[in-house]
Parts: sequence; C-alpha cells; structure tokens
Amino acid sequence: MSLTNILILVGFSLVIFIFSKFDRTRKFRNPLLLVFSTGVIFWLQPALPIRGLDFWLPVATLTLVGLGWLMTSKAEERSPRESLITGGLVVGTVVVIALTRYLGMTGIITPSRPPQTLNILMVLMVMCAILFLSYKHMKGKTAFPYVAGLFILLVIFAALKLPVLAEWLSEVLRGMSRQSRELASALDLRWLVSATSPFA
Repeated sequence: MSLTNILILVGFSLVIFIFSKFDRTRKFRNPLLLVFSTGVIFWLQPALPIRGLDFWLPVATLTLVGLGWLMTSKAEERSPRESLITGGLVVGTVVVIALTRYLGMTGIITPSRPPQTLNILMVLMVMCAILFLSYKHMKGKTAFPYVAGLFILLVIFAALKLPVLAEWLSEVLRGMSRQSRELASALDLRWLVSATSPFA
C-alpha cells in the first residue's frame, strides 16, 4: 500500500463520516462503510500473473470473513434479516465490481480486468450456498463448520508459507486459466496480506 492509497482511503472515510453527521443520511453510514470496505479489499489486492486470481482472492477473503463471523458470533447475534441484508450488500458490491469489465480492457477497481461475469455469478452462488449451509449447521450442535473452517485456514496458511505447495498450486491455477505451467512460481500467490509497506 502506497502513501497515495492511504490518503485516498482517509479521504473516503472522511466523506462517509461527514455524510453520516446529517440526520437524514445517518442511517446510511453502516451500509456505506460495508460497501466501501468490500471495494477496498479488491482495490488493494496486488496484481498477479495468474489470470483472474487478483479478483478471486478478494472473493475468497470475503467468504473467509463470513465463515469467521459465523464461527465466532453468538446465536442471538445472527439475525436472519440483518444477515440477509449484509450478505446482499456484499454480493451486490462484488457484482458491480465484476461489471466494470465492460468499461474497458483494464481494471478500474481491480488490478486487472475482472473475469467473465457468468463465472463470477456461479462462484458467488457456491460461496453463498456454503455460508448458508454453515449458518444452518451453526443452529445445531455439530462441530462440522468449525472443523471445516479450521481445515481451510490451515490449507491457506500452508499454501502461503510452503514454497513447494505454493508453486504446485500455481501450476494448477495456471492450468485452469490456460496459461503456461512452466512459468509457475511460489511468488504467484500474493494475497492482500502480502502487500508492501505503506511508504514503499
């Protein structure tokens, strides 16, 4: 993240802060922050050599955030209506970002042009189904969501920290995107968390 990025984020935050000071617009504060935060995840994601990966990783981040909230929140905090509204805003924001592919050959919010819209919609449906099933399981006493969540986190950690596994995963992803496997590298998997220093 550069100093310019930080200043832009501060500027948008101040706009939302001022906007929420008026009585008529105060109720839009939380939705605006949610939409803004979702967009920032895509905006700050570093560009990657694997086609489309710099879009899919933020989608995976949002899914992990949803799973983390389900695993750590109390049952009384999971209001179906509020959860549906929040999920709708997040999914809607992702769809809007995906539609920017039709505004040019390069990325506007994302570092590169978003993937095909149909593919994005299909993946979003799968992610929503995973979160919905996890939500249903959370109502019972089953430990499956917790075990699954822990397993996913361990796999991600291993993929990011073990060069051999990261390179193998890069080969798989390059094959799926019809790119040369010979160019696979462990450095192909740079998630948002691996962004550089603010003053780089």
